[in-house]
Amino acid sequence: MTQEIGAPDPNTYISRLIGGFLIDLARAQHMSNEFSKRLGEIYKKDPLLRVFPVPNGYIGTVTMELKAGIQGIGVVGDPPEAIIAHAHATFEKHVQELLESVLGDLADALRAHRSAFPSPEKADRMAEALGQPEWRKAIASEAQTKVNARMGEMVSHQGELNEEGAAAIVAEALEQATVAHPDYAPLPQEVRNKLSEQLRKRAADRERMGRLKARISDRPLHFAPSVHISTADPTLSALGPEMVGRLDLQASVRDYLVQAKSTTETGSTTVVFRLVPAKN
Repeated sequence: MTQEIGAPDPNTYISRLIGGFLIDLARAQHMSNEFSKRLGEIYKKDPLLRVFPVPNGYIGTVTMELKAGIQGIGVVGDPPEAIIAHAHATFEKHVQELLESVLGDLADALRAHRSAFPSPEKADRMAEALGQPEWRKAIASEAQTKVNARMGEMVSHQGELNEEGAAAIVAEALEQATVAHPDYAPLPQEVRNKLSEQLRKRAADRERMGRLKARISDRPLHFAPSVHISTADPTLSALGPEMVGRLDLQASVRDYLVQAKSTTETGSTTVVFRLVPAKN
């Protein structure tokens, strides 16, 4: 869903330049620290230098002026996270629709095979509970959580539906929340197998999947302007010999002293050295 004018070169984006500049600043600070470390070793071993502070350069703030310009203008559509959020809402409705028929089949099975339970009255109560809104909501929430965890396998960041994968994942989530739930284990195995087969067929129904695909595709589109700022375009280069108009660097020097301390803990007198900040 991206339409661009000018097709600017990503390598000239200001984000690339600033990112590289910050990396170089970090590298410069690291080089300074490494040099101070080597100086510290020298100061530690030299009886005269030992009492002097070990300098350590520190980069404070950097101000940089660049010659920049607009290299391209375009529009961008919804980001991937917005597409996936729409898919979550669409699958929630899809799961609820499937759940209605699944719970109806399960309630009928509980009533028909109530004698398979240690307490037939319990099977009757369970069948009745499946018709209550609160219970249906709880089961739908459990199944939806499992579906959401695998959304990336069903819908791409471009909003394309993997129909076969979606049918299998939704069927598995609903089966775990209903037919395969331990509460319904007393049902005869052949009955549970039949319920699972019916569930998988409903989830993979071509017409149903067609509606799901249409819902995912039929989302409101939001477009925003996109401006590509360039710092290395040939036109900009003609403005002057240097891309950097001005570079202000504010830095300070942190002083450290090599502190020597005698110890006799090991039986012999040794001297331990360490770097400590110098007091002003």
